[in-house]
Amino acid sequence: MCFSVDCCGTHHTTTQIKQKRGQGARALFFFDPFNFQQTKDGPVRSPDSKLEFFQDAPDGIIEEYCRVYTEVSNQAPREDLDVGDFTLTPELRRQSEKFQKDNDVTWLTAITREPNGDISGLTEVLYRPSKDPLIIQDLTGVPKAYRGSGKGKWLKAIMLLEIKKRFPTVTTVVTGNATTNAPMLSINERLGFKVHKESIMAQMKTEELEKYLTK
Repeated sequence: MCFSVDCCGTHHTTTQIKQKRGQGARALFFFDPFNFQQTKDGPVRSPDSKLEFFQDAPDGIIEEYCRVYTEVSNQAPREDLDVGDFTLTPELRRQSEKFQKDNDVTWLTAITREPNGDISGLTEVLYRPSKDPLIIQDLTGVPKAYRGSGKGKWLKAIMLLEIKKRFPTVTTVVTGNATTNAPMLSINERLGFKVHKESIMAQMKTEELEKYLTK
């Protein structure tokens, strides 16, 4: 069982019970000002990489995309929480695409491709008109084999520019990360994201919770 507590700088008193915990931070990006230099570093450090955008994953790359998405999803820190690995399949991806469309959500993905055809990084945003002027930036990740060349920062930065082109009324980008994910937190800080609030997720066995509630 998991439960979360939002932390906004206030003091919390907690009862000591056996639990596992993880901590995350939600950050906001406001488009004014925006450091455009962050979009220029990527092509310099990765001159052979090419950017591609899509909403529905193209048939020709969907299997590899799902493999890379699965890999980078499972790279996210889990601290000491008991959380199993996530696996994205082409079938699940198509189901998710249909679900987002049915709910009036534009699901936009940017990837980098290498000369050998490899997908070397990805980032995704979800836009719903009813939530305007907010947009959600969800997973951003780079496979282990392609880390260290600035692709994560490049993808997030170029996606911010793409948001302004496609969704001109958006003023704020919302994203979230584990507070122990130092590389991604560094990217967010350099791009201009500001921490909005932090959350704590605690996990315990239902039997232990039942014992605590019956005391």
